[in-house]
Parts: sequence; structure tokens; C-alpha cells
Amino acid sequence: MAVQKVCIIGAGPAGLSMARACQVKGIDYDQFEGHSDVGGIWDITQPDGPMYESAHFISSKTMSGYTGLSMPDHFPDYPSHRQILSYIRDFATQWGLRDAITFNTRVTDLAKTSDGEWDVTLSTGTAQRYSAVVCATGAQ
Repeated sequence: MAVQKVCIIGAGPAGLSMARACQVKGIDYDQFEGHSDVGGIWDITQPDGPMYESAHFISSKTMSGYTGLSMPDHFPDYPSHRQILSYIRDFATQWGLRDAITFNTRVTDLAKTSDGEWDVTLSTGTAQRYSAVVCATGAQ
């Protein structure tokens, strides 16, 4: 494999977790998000998202969260969707993850090559090759 670069699709909780893991391990990656900010399904303003106004986290804040960033003490035990979105965005900011995300860009096609790499086509019409692809698109 010649490329040795990872493509991360999505900038919600899982995509950000993967980006942080790559960052920690020194793995080169590109990340693409179809919307204008991080948050994934927790961003109720996304037109195609599944979030609804009364939604809240279904696991306790003390048993959940990112390594290196506890949920704030003032959050209730089961935070609202707005609190979770704020927490996710704080995580992205804390680790500078937004800098490596290409926003408003969707992956439109993936094709595995004969040498085991991946050709990734973007909504911009450009194509790039990666040694691995992580699909973290949430409920979409």
C-alpha cells in the first residue's frame, strides 16, 4: 500500500473519535462532512437529521463521553440533545479537529482498487486514493 492515508466520512461523535485516534497515533487522514459543522445526528438544524426537540442522551453522562473530556458537572445525568451537541463541539475544539475536516462535502462514491486501496469520489467531483476508509455517517 503506497498511500498510507485514512479517509474518515462524517464528523459526528464516531467520526471525531476516529479523527482523534488518528491524531494521537500520528496517522495521516482526511475527514469529510456533508454539513457545515461537527455534531452529526445531534445537530437538530441539519435538514436530513433524525433528531427531535425532546431527544436526550439515553446513557448516564458519568458512563459516557470522550477520553480526555468529561461532560460538564452542570449537565443533568441524561443531557439534552443541545447539551450533547455542545459537548461534541467542545471536544472538536479542544483537540483542533475542525482543522482537518472538509465541510459541506459529501463522499459520493467508494471503489476498492485491485491493490486493496480505496478510490474516494467527493461531491466536488474530485477523487482521491486512501489506504483505508472509515464510514462514520451515523443514521444516514
